[in-house]
Parts: sequence; structure tokens; C-alpha cells
Amino acid sequence: MSQIKTNTPVPDNQKWKDEQFFRVLRKKHDRRFGEISILSHQETNQKIFMKERRFNDKASLQEAYNQANIRLGLQHPNILRMLGLSTSIEKGLCSTTFFLRTFFVYFDNDLRSEFAKRLAKKRMFNDMELQVVSDNIQMGLLETHVNGLIHGDVRPEMIGIMKDEKSRQVVQAVLLDRLSDNSQPSKLQTTRMINKQPLFISPELYKYINAKEKSKPIYGRQKNDLFSLGMSLLLVGTGNKKIQQVYLSKGDFDRKLLANSSNQFARTHGMNAHLCNSVNDYLGLQMSPVPIEERRVMESVEKTVVTPSNGQPPYQQVKVRNAEFVRKKGEENWARITSWKTIKTTVEETDKGEIVQHEILGKQETEVIVNAPVPGTRSLALIFRKAAQCFPGKGG
Repeated sequence: MSQIKTNTPVPDNQKWKDEQFFRVLRKKHDRRFGEISILSHQETNQKIFMKERRFNDKASLQEAYNQANIRLGLQHPNILRMLGLSTSIEKGLCSTTFFLRTFFVYFDNDLRSEFAKRLAKKRMFNDMELQVVSDNIQMGLLETHVNGLIHGDVRPEMIGIMKDEKSRQVVQAVLLDRLSDNSQPSKLQTTRMINKQPLFISPELYKYINAKEKSKPIYGRQKNDLFSLGMSLLLVGTGNKKIQQVYLSKGDFDRKLLANSSNQFARTHGMNAHLCNSVNDYLGLQMSPVPIEERRVMESVEKTVVTPSNGQPPYQQVKVRNAEFVRKKGEENWARITSWKTIKTTVEETDKGEIVQHEILGKQETEVIVNAPVPGTRSLALIFRKAAQCFPGKGG
């Protein structure tokens, strides 16, 4: 992760170093980010987007600039990549306007849009795709939380996804920034309630929003992020939109319906205990772990930097290892089937700017080991929940 900068005085006219290499294609209203501009690299055609904010006083600009610098230092493969920022001043006859522009990699596909497409074709996400989403987003949230930040609006449209070109399966998920509304989570979610939009918030935040002003209860903002991830997975994993009925009147919450929805998720994806137990951990459900009878699936990621011998620039290679343990009913011995897929990422600094390319290599290796020892399946989500507890929030 890059070094995070804070409390740096705002330069009057600061330009992002690569801004000159991009041209504006169009302005659009994006349901995730609000009003943005889509930009294209003049030579590589790389698509990025720019979010512009206006301020009437320099104190407000300074606060936003500090937050943008903190965000710029938050570089993680499972968090939307921020590329840079710029500032400018526009002086009129009677007023002065300050501008802050932030630049991000553009994701045109997200979990909500992909879910809608598959629902229309009566096709659902398989358990390995949902595990990719679960593991990737919880890692992105952990990185966010340990830096003292929160997201506040984790929901399917705020989860960007990448798919393999051949299999069309989800292979990576990225936590998107909530740029359309920077207000406190309670205020943002209150607006969503007024507009009758779907909720993905924790029971504690829901109660906080509905409580009278003098008796506001405490809720954990990091725990709310994890709960929202669990609710998102329940929706896209079951296709059951009735999950919204857990939010009752006057701040009450139907925990029985939540448990029933989790059981429905387990009936669909119960062969992947790691995934199902993770969802229960996100939701804080005190339920028995999903039993593992015939199959266990685990995944690990190994990152290395490769320096080619032919003089080409170094690149990062990510090897994703899937270990599947299977056995026939009535047998004691397990067989381990291990497969690998490799993602190659190159970052090239040129006089035209930074060029980033991802390539999913087609070669896969497989090995089969009979009578293999089977590891435990305790979910990492428990570890992440404990990490979140180190940063208790009092709401807001």
C-alpha cells in the first residue's frame, strides 16, 4: 500500500501527472457514482472516469482534499483503483469557486447488473463465483477498516466484477467508492428509506435510524459493512427479493426470516461450506456450521513479481490455487483435486502515462492426490470481524 498523506495544504492549481494524456468522451449520470465524466487515453484507449466536486470556500476544499489524499494512498487489488487528483480555482466577479477532481479506473459491470442479466435468463451465480465475491470484498473491507475508514453502503451495485472472457465466470470483485453521496451512513441510508430503495444495512443501524433523537443506540460501522456484504450475497445467491422484508416497522428486525434466508442460501450453495459459513459470520448468525459431507473447496492466492530475461518490464503474477476435496458416500478416504489459474498484471510507466493490463492465462494445471489430509474450513470472516472490532464506531 502506498504511503497515506494527510493535512497537506491544497495547491491552487494541481494537475494529475497523466491528465494531459486523456480526453473527455462524454459526461453521464452513473447510478453508482452520480455525475461523472468518462475519459479515454489518447493512444491506449484505456477508459477511466473523473468525479468533480465544487466548493464555495477553501476550508471545505481542504477537508475534501485531505480525504482524497487518504483515499489515494489506499491502493489494494480489491478496492477501486484511484489514479490521481487535481485542483483548480475559478474566480468570478462576486465569488470564487474551488474544484477538486478525482480520477478512477472505470468498471462498467457490477454485481447488480450481472445479477439482473442472469435472473432474466434464469441463471444464477455458482458457489465458486460467490466465493470470489465474498473473499475479495471482505479483503477490500479489511484494508479499508484497518486504515480507520468505512464504506457505509455496501450493496450489489457497489461491487465491481471482472469475468473471464472464455468461461464468463466472475474471477475478481472490487469494492467501489460511494462517490454520489459522501454523507454519514445513517443519513445516506435514511435517504434510501425515504426513496423506498432496497436496504442492506445491519439491524443496529436500522434501529439507530428509526430511534428518537435523544435515545440513539450505538452501532458498529465496520460491522455494518460486513453485514451489508452478507445481505448482498444472500440476494444474489438465492434470487429471493423477499429478504427485504427483514426490515420491519419502527426499527424492528425479523431475525427469523434472516435465518431462513441463510438456510435457503445453504440449500443452494451448501456444498461450499467456506462460503456459507462466511455469509453466516457476516450476518452475525449464531448457527451451526454447514456440515461438510462430500466436498470441500479452499482457495489460496500467491503473488510474485516476474522479471523476464528478454528485457521486457517486470510484471506481477497472481496464481490462484483451488483445492477441492471429494469422496464418495460411505467412504472414509478423500481425494484432493488441485487446480491453478494465473493472472498476469503489467504496469508500464511511459511518457504517455501509466498503462495497466490484466491477462488471464489460459493454461491450467491439475493434480489428483488420493487419501489426502483434509484441512479445517474455519472462515476468515471471523478474523476480519475481530479486526473490525478494533475500530468501534458510535454511528453517525
